[in-house]
Amino acid sequence: MIWLKSIIVLLCSQGIHAVEDPMGDNVRALVQWVKDAPTGFVHENIEIRRYKPEDLSCPFGAFVTTFIPANTTLFVIPREYLITAEGYEDQCYTVKHLVREMRLGNQSKYAPYVNYLLDQPTGQLPNGWSEEGQELLEKILVDRHEDAQFLPPEGPFGYTFEEECKDPYSDDLTEDAYLIVLQRSWDDVLIPVYDMLSHRNGKWLNTECDSIHYNTNDVTVRASRDIQPGEELYTSYNFCVDCSSRDSDYGTPEILRDYGFVEQYPQRWIFHQYDNLGFELDEVEHTNEAGEVNKVMQVTWLFDEPPDDGIEFLEGELLRLEDVYRAEFQEELNVPANEELLCRQFLDALMNAIAHAIESANDLDHQCTDMTNNASGSCEVLLEGDESRRPRYDALQEERDHLDYTSYLCKQGRTMEFPKYKVLEVTKSLYQKIAFFHNPENKDTCFELDTVVQICGSYRAHYHEMVVHYTARFFDTVKRVLFVGGGDSMLLHEIIKYPSLELVVGLELDQQVTRGSFKHFGTQPHWDNEKVQWWYGDAAKSLLMLPSDYFGSFDMVLVDLSETVMSMTVTDGLDIFGALALLLKPDGIIVKNELYLEKFSEIFDYTVQVHFRDVPVICTQALVFGSYANDMLYKHPINHDTGPNLFVTPYDDNQLQFESWHDYRRRKRASQQKTCKNPDDVEEVITEQKRSPGILMVLETENAATLFESAETFQSALLSSLQAVGVKVVDAFSQSTESAGGAVVVLLEEGYVVARRWPHHSYCAFDIHMWANFDAHESIKKAAIQLTGSTGEHSSSSYRIVAGGIFGVQSWKQDEKSRGPRLTRDCYSKTDVARKTPEDSQVSKIVLKRALELIKDADYSALVFCGDKSSVCNSLEVFKEAAKGTVVPVWTCQGIDLKNEYALSAKLACEKQVLSTITEAAKAKVFRVVVLDDTVSYEFGQIIHRVFKSRFTRKEILANDVLVVANSLDVTEEWRRAFLDRFRRDFIVLEPVFRAEVLFNNSDSSMEMGVLSSGDDRFFENLLAVCQSIEKETNLEADVRNVQGGLFKYMPKFKPSQFFLPKDYDQSAPLKQWNSQQPVGRQTVIQLEVEPIIDKVITEKTVIVNGKEEVKKIVEKVPRTDDPFVVTRTLVKEAVRNVVRSMDDKAVAQAEVYEINIGEGSINVLLWYGGNAIVLWDGRSHVDINIFTQGEDMDVTEQFSTLFIEAIPRLATRLRDEQPRGFGRVVNFLKDVDPRVTPHWA
Repeated sequence: MIWLKSIIVLLCSQGIHAVEDPMGDNVRALVQWVKDAPTGFVHENIEIRRYKPEDLSCPFGAFVTTFIPANTTLFVIPREYLITAEGYEDQCYTVKHLVREMRLGNQSKYAPYVNYLLDQPTGQLPNGWSEEGQELLEKILVDRHEDAQFLPPEGPFGYTFEEECKDPYSDDLTEDAYLIVLQRSWDDVLIPVYDMLSHRNGKWLNTECDSIHYNTNDVTVRASRDIQPGEELYTSYNFCVDCSSRDSDYGTPEILRDYGFVEQYPQRWIFHQYDNLGFELDEVEHTNEAGEVNKVMQVTWLFDEPPDDGIEFLEGELLRLEDVYRAEFQEELNVPANEELLCRQFLDALMNAIAHAIESANDLDHQCTDMTNNASGSCEVLLEGDESRRPRYDALQEERDHLDYTSYLCKQGRTMEFPKYKVLEVTKSLYQKIAFFHNPENKDTCFELDTVVQICGSYRAHYHEMVVHYTARFFDTVKRVLFVGGGDSMLLHEIIKYPSLELVVGLELDQQVTRGSFKHFGTQPHWDNEKVQWWYGDAAKSLLMLPSDYFGSFDMVLVDLSETVMSMTVTDGLDIFGALALLLKPDGIIVKNELYLEKFSEIFDYTVQVHFRDVPVICTQALVFGSYANDMLYKHPINHDTGPNLFVTPYDDNQLQFESWHDYRRRKRASQQKTCKNPDDVEEVITEQKRSPGILMVLETENAATLFESAETFQSALLSSLQAVGVKVVDAFSQSTESAGGAVVVLLEEGYVVARRWPHHSYCAFDIHMWANFDAHESIKKAAIQLTGSTGEHSSSSYRIVAGGIFGVQSWKQDEKSRGPRLTRDCYSKTDVARKTPEDSQVSKIVLKRALELIKDADYSALVFCGDKSSVCNSLEVFKEAAKGTVVPVWTCQGIDLKNEYALSAKLACEKQVLSTITEAAKAKVFRVVVLDDTVSYEFGQIIHRVFKSRFTRKEILANDVLVVANSLDVTEEWRRAFLDRFRRDFIVLEPVFRAEVLFNNSDSSMEMGVLSSGDDRFFENLLAVCQSIEKETNLEADVRNVQGGLFKYMPKFKPSQFFLPKDYDQSAPLKQWNSQQPVGRQTVIQLEVEPIIDKVITEKTVIVNGKEEVKKIVEKVPRTDDPFVVTRTLVKEAVRNVVRSMDDKAVAQAEVYEINIGEGSINVLLWYGGNAIVLWDGRSHVDINIFTQGEDMDVTEQFSTLFIEAIPRLATRLRDEQPRGFGRVVNFLKDVDPRVTPHWA
């Protein structure tokens, strides 16, 4: 057994002291047992004791008390004292043998050894760890993005005895014995006393032993070298006679797996994923020129020169492991202490080893500096352009950001565990599983969809107030707002606070989200507010149905959709995201939750990403804002009269305006989606009707004074009202028997209207379904309210459902033009005007001088890289004029820009010279500022980057926070931006760090200021101040193009400072509505479409397997284009008749049925006592069933839809909406509101 010194310190730190040491007694008894054997022997100068004898928390080791010369016998263990597999060559039999002896206890002939083994702590191997410990180690080893393990050891958790030995009769004792054998045996042999020696290789190894397996003699252990007094005895687990090939394929990771510890130096790391990628890492003494002895790390490669792809792999893994450390190891973990300790030790050892290996691989290149020392006469370390090897010098091209911003930033956000929350309700709609759960202790309620938490009341204000009120700060007035995906009504709660609001539109797929949120959060949908429009349905279809004059009219579009939904197609060349963008006014702003910076910056001229912390449950929240014309960087925040908020307070000048800002972009290239119109665009001529959707408006009218006495009278009045609106009446029907809830149905060329009356409740329910002349919706709604005499506050409620329509209606071409996305903005060129370099050198000096104002330090050390010594270094001149400390100049080396066989040699020599210069200078004071003068060449920039690429060099020469400036007189110099971004992305990484690029232009000249700043929480404010100073001094105009932040920091031991509860909101209005609800019936709208026949087509595709192209057969599912099945008017009619004949409910079986042909489709009307149904066929492949029944019973609806589908079995349900109908501003079904108790949120 081995223990790292650091582990020993930690384990001994418990300081357990006692008079008696039972384990120590067992150790002494074991040693004495061996000594007492006729052929047994233990050298008298060996002491087996704890590392700290008085501390019982310390492990045991074997120590030499006086000098022992080489070849001296240290131990002799009699062969009969070994626990073996009893003639088999299989550990399983060793385990069974050990279990028998353990059960015998003191009666065993191995009793001293067995008692010692039983004393050992269990669960030392990862195989025997807790589930939490294994998960923690797995996070180190497994790349979660690739869902694959590339790091050793292979099979880190091995097998159980039952799995390995195929023995179903395992118990806890057997499993413990199995782990003991795995950890302590020489393959299938357990050797007492000898197995107490720790493992360590290199100069520390001081024992040896002949083969255990290939002779039958006693086990004799000898000193392999002279051993000094006080030395610990060490053996080796991979350099021994019986170790076979372990010297080349077994190292530190495997020792952790098989023995349960992290070995001390020297360590062996072998990465089996790549051929010839392995090294030994040791700590050795090095004497410098001054004669000082220091300990340094030494890497020895085990095979040939390490492969380039292997080094790239290690570089990637090191970045991933740093992410793992930040996300998993910065706070207390719910993992047993010894398992957490070993994971920490292993991660630290692994990262340290990889970092040194990368450094060593890079240093190998320097061996080619002196070409005369190379036998071949040429250098094998290549520059760019040769794909056979990894270039030493980065090409410094701009690249996509590879940082993983999606990692969880606190423990709860990572685990999303809610142990004290009780389930309130779980429902399954056609689209998703909806769950609400509540914590009775802290009163918090959470809501999830398909097991993904959407919102909790505790951070409701953090999220929804930021989305609405933070966005509103960029507008003088807020008039029109559209939100999509906010079915919980929480965004709406904030939006309607604005007194200037004229219209708010909500797009939501699932009504059950809205109804469930009112039930469990008390969030009102405000269907009774004339400014509020809800559209329920598939977002892609809803966007096609919005009036065309909605596009280009909204101040704010608030989006809470998944990436999958955002990318769904609305029209050719336009996805949901693009369609939502078209809704904006030119200066409107669209907001999306989560990380969407790249996508936004491809579409919008101005993009801002904010990231704010201190959010309960999810730790932090990111929001992205995009606009075509609203440059939010220069907008002073505007307060609105919305009343008090909980999280977003009114802005004042004492606040940090950009406190949460993380990124800013101004678009450079044209959008890939068509979001604007060009002067030469030709309007598309529509010749074929491809879609025929409809809209069903659900309208409730309450306090209705004029519902008339009879259905006939009411029908006559309704017809008159509809004709007055200007729609064309085709026919009308009403139930032959008068009853509460009896229906009047009016068919129109443009749609249909259903009215159901409850005169004794002064209540009338309307369905207004339009498939043409959609503008008439609001007119019919107003006419219906006026007809019923519905008056007073909250007297009517309405929302829309996107449903089916009818093909072949005369007005279809005009209807196509009146709805759906349209282009409202004129396109203009985003191509930058070509400008020349400023002729006045003072301009570049002023820009640098002001850029240095980003540093607030009174005194600092600066590193200035200049061009050739023969050229003027303006940056150096600036520091001379305004020096705040030490300035170290580094001039460009000669010959590094040559394109011949000597170029690499010159570059490598230059690199060594630069490294020597700056490391020596940094001994006095590390550098706070690094400047690349505008005369620095690309080649010298590559060398500078190479020097800083070493993490050890950076640690030695750079301050914790730095400012790096790389200004350019040629704005096409892409490499300077890439150079700065490497600092942000690869070197500093963690926020606060920002890289900014700013152009300074006049009519004919331009230059770019490029800066990288770390440690500045007020960077945006300071950057704008610098830009303003430069503008005043130079008459140039600042154009901030890009500001990009670093990786978000993990928050250990996070506890939110603000945790909001229902009592923080005024719940009086929701409670009043909750108590007023009186459901009287259930309505279900089922949308059916023909299920296509899918053919499985086998195609051949070329794929890359292990670096080679292979042709694979791929099975693809393709809809059949020659499907002969069609829905007909007769088929629908017969299906309706079949339903009526087959219904169990007698009233439905006696229903009055009417069929009317409209356009290419048909309408079937069914009226019966207690309910009604409308079956709409669009003339092609779509059918709507709109069915209403009084009461809560679902049987009629379920049997009706089942029988209909059975009659036309190719139909499948695509959308389904279920809603209660009633008065009292009803939202929930009767089962939800009864019994009438005060809800937990009130």
